[in-house]
Order: sequence, then structure tokens, then C-alpha cells
Amino acid sequence: MLEGLSLHKQFGGALAVNDVSFTLEDGAILGLIGPNGSGKSTLLKLIMGIEKADSGTVKLDGKRISGMKSYQIAERGVGCTFQLTRLFGGLSVLQNLLVAVASAQRGDAAKAKAIDLLATLGIDRLRNVTASSLSYGQRKLLELARAMMRNPKVILLDEPTAGVNPILIETMLQFIKSMNRSGASFLLVEHNMQVISKVCPRVLVMDHGELIAQGEANTVLSDSKVIEAYLGRA
Repeated sequence: MLEGLSLHKQFGGALAVNDVSFTLEDGAILGLIGPNGSGKSTLLKLIMGIEKADSGTVKLDGKRISGMKSYQIAERGVGCTFQLTRLFGGLSVLQNLLVAVASAQRGDAAKAKAIDLLATLGIDRLRNVTASSLSYGQRKLLELARAMMRNPKVILLDEPTAGVNPILIETMLQFIKSMNRSGASFLLVEHNMQVISKVCPRVLVMDHGELIAQGEANTVLSDSKVIEAYLGRA
């Protein structure tokens, strides 16, 4: 479904992503972990076209998407959420979902879909309040719902549970599992190892911009190189 081939990105003298290759299979939930500054968020930005790779290729369904604009990548079926939520604070919760679809499509069907997504996440009662009035965890849920409005094939989630209370985390994980059962594939960047263990059968591990381990979650999380990467850095 989604494939990265020998991706490389350098910022001045800092090597952020160094020859990273990966495959996200159709219908999979793939975890991406690593210490702070290991290059995880940069890798997601390369996939989404927010940053341009110095070299390497990203493919979706076997077709190259690297080099495209972010909106073009989104149109081809890739959605994402960010570490820091990027909502329209002055718009209502419902309006924040509707902006994800073209204006010509903002009819009854789009509104019904938006309300259904909000209901699934348990925040439909907040549909008419402004996004700026939501709690941090509710904003994370709203951004996740907005990412699903275009029925993406692949969703990139950059630390979706960071700073979110355990009850809302469980709501989020059940939602991800439900969307996955419906056919969506996920690449999930996380620091919460309990979250990774619950939803990610396979895991990639980055450190200093390089991919240092990959495979089944239980095996990777007990790998000495992975343990050293986490314990050896703040």
C-alpha cells in the first residue's frame, strides 16, 4: 500500500533521515517508535510532502507520490494528524470536519458522515461548540475524525495519544481498530509502548535518523539495540 525507498533528508549539518526504507501493507497498523529527535516526524513529513526528500522515493499503490504537493497526496488517499493539533479554533467542531471535503460536497451526506464520526468518538454532543473550547484530548479526537472525512486509504498519526487522558486514549484506540477493520491502514508514531503493544503487530524503530530494527512488536521491543536507544538518551 505505502512504500518508502531509501529516503534521505538533511537539514544543514543535521542528518534527520538516513537511507530509510519501509513498507506499510494493505490493511495493516504499523508502529513507528524511537527516542526524541530520531527522525520519526520528519519521515512522516517526507511521506506527506510537507518536506521534500533529498533523495529516495515514496510510493502509494505502486505509484510515486514523492514530489507531489501535500494536497495532491491527500487527494490520492493519504491522511494525517500532527503532534500539535492544527484546527480552526473559531469554527465549530462540525465545521472543522466539513472543511476537509470540497465545498461542492458539503451536503447532507457529508454532514451525516461527520456526525457519525463524532458519535463514534463520543463527542457528537460538542458538534456546535467552537474547536478552541475543547480540551486537549478532545482536540486530538477531532483531528483524528477530520483525517477520516475523505475516506483515506492510509492515515499517518504523529503521537496521537500524547497528553491525552487514559479514557480518551482507549476511545481513540477503539476508533483506530474500527477504521482498520473497515479497510484503512495506519502508520502510528508513538512513545506510549502500551499503545504500540495494543494496536501494532509490527513496529519500525528509528534512532539518529536510521532504521535500527523492524519486525513483530514483541520481538522488536525486547531487542537490545532498541532498549539501548531508549535508555541511552533523554
